Amino acid sequence: MKKLSSAMTAASSQRWQTLPWLLMFFFLFSTFSLSSVSSSPTQSSKSYEDHCSKSVPGSLQKKVPLTNFPLARSHTGFYTGGNPFLDPNPVAPDFTFSNSLLLRTLAVYDTDIRGFFKLQGRLTFQTAYKHKYREDLSNLSYSRYSYYTAFTEIRPQRSSISFELEEGYWSESKGKLCMVGSASAYTEEGKRLNLAAVLNLNNVTNSNSITSLITGTLESLSSAEDPAHFEPISMLILPKKNYKFLSVSGDNMNEFSGGSDLPPGLSLSSFPEYTFCSLASKAAQKFSLRYASDCKSSKNCTPFDADFGYVPRIMFLYGIECYGDKERMRILVEFPNQSRLNSTRTSVDTYRRFDPKTTLVGEGSWDESKHQLYIVACRFLGITESLAHARVGDCSTKLSLRFPSTWSIKDASRIVGQIWTNKTVKESGYFNRIMLRSSGNYMMEVPEPTEYRYTKIGTAMELCPKSDKPAKTNGERYPNGDSDSMSFDISLTDSEGKSTWGNLAPISVGDHIYG
Repeated sequence: MKKLSSAMTAASSQRWQTLPWLLMFFFLFSTFSLSSVSSSPTQSSKSYEDHCSKSVPGSLQKKVPLTNFPLARSHTGFYTGGNPFLDPNPVAPDFTFSNSLLLRTLAVYDTDIRGFFKLQGRLTFQTAYKHKYREDLSNLSYSRYSYYTAFTEIRPQRSSISFELEEGYWSESKGKLCMVGSASAYTEEGKRLNLAAVLNLNNVTNSNSITSLITGTLESLSSAEDPAHFEPISMLILPKKNYKFLSVSGDNMNEFSGGSDLPPGLSLSSFPEYTFCSLASKAAQKFSLRYASDCKSSKNCTPFDADFGYVPRIMFLYGIECYGDKERMRILVEFPNQSRLNSTRTSVDTYRRFDPKTTLVGEGSWDESKHQLYIVACRFLGITESLAHARVGDCSTKLSLRFPSTWSIKDASRIVGQIWTNKTVKESGYFNRIMLRSSGNYMMEVPEPTEYRYTKIGTAMELCPKSDKPAKTNGERYPNGDSDSMSFDISLTDSEGKSTWGNLAPISVGDHIYG
């Protein structure tokens, strides 16, 4: 079979704070729609009748499109399948591939049947990075048995395939949507192929909550022998229209009561220059996980099943939507395998493949009285065979996050929190409480605490007593505490000759934070 390539789009390296491996591509990349084959209304109507009439029968439409859409203008989600056009390169590691999608509603028409609408839209699939390399002879390496040539990456490009959905209907009462359309792809020889397809979606409603999930498939209308044929694409989509926060409101907030070893948090009023959503976007970052000392396997240690396979050491939060007036947000909570991330040297800025088996979907609400963000998270279930069968359930996982008002030698993290479950020890799915700490340099823009609490200053003075010798520089014994001289690089070498390096910088100087 000939190798196929889709029309390409240039990638930008800039990253958004919210859901970077999904939303950034569609709103920051300079994306152009792939050319689609135009068809006459008669051809389109016939195609719809052939492939959609049994699930969502067509109806007579009104001529003027609606200005107020009964559906969200855009939906984001994830997919699997689509070989040979959408499958990732099997040689490349997972993090070079982002299996995200964007479904846009372009036009909605009322029909002669109440609650029945005709639609036009566009479905865009983000596909793999396309890497181009050049041979670097300056870095030629040899060994006793073999040699290899290093390759330097020239410029990665991100590609997409967009299906123009020319005709479709949505039944509000049934929650079913069916549309037909086409996209273009090209062979490496430059031959243009027309990818005709039918889209079927379930659970498409105009009112949604944390357990709502749109699922479905996009299937090729070409025969298996046709070069334009592709394997079925299964997808799950996160609905947005009229979202209702049910898990973090009313009596449900009582589930977050209880003791905590975390330091007090700062209130939103402490940051007049920030809005709730701007602070929430900074909280959607990378966290390190701290388990109980007896936690050595995934059993009773993670929000997932005992056969999860590893104990996650890091966690990522990605924002889906934020509602500033309500001080609420929707998020994805990801627990990747750090050993794989280390082997591929990826980071929070790298696009990774969405894996529903290691990801939770949640909703959060800010509690100003306790100065913290509370989150309820649920699992994706029914995904053993296809995303088209996915559902959301088991919302027993809870999270809390806060911006600590004080730092100490034990903890100088800009965001702290914890994960726990409301299940009992005897119930399946119970796990011990996990502590969260913001990780790396990703928190540099997060507001700093107002105080540093010195708890080991006496020990430090005993280990490093003040010298009685007079200063050699005009009476100045030490540099200014807030000067750049207080930050410096260090290198260390152990007894075996192994070396490492690092950087030292003050956290606090006197009664204020350094800087």
